[in-house]
Amino acid sequence: MQTAMSNQQQRQMIWSRKLAQMDHDTQLASAKKEGRAEGRTAGIAEGTNKAMSLMSRLFSLGRTNDAMRAATDEDFRRSLYAEFGMSEN
Repeated sequence: MQTAMSNQQQRQMIWSRKLAQMDHDTQLASAKKEGRAEGRTAGIAEGTNKAMSLMSRLFSLGRTNDAMRAATDEDFRRSLYAEFGMSEN
């Protein structure tokens, strides 16, 4: 009887550990997903602000054609960021 009780206690202890690990893994996955979503949102806002700042500068300098080209040409847009000292990051 002692052995059967001990085995059941061991099984319960192992099961409790597995449940705790699954709970931890679920919380970690949720936190990662939330962090990625927050990062994407912040990145989009930062990129939008940077692009609008570039457009504002170009329009204020009368460089309408450059603004139009920057809207569709990523390499050109990057060269303009460099020209105006706007870092990549």
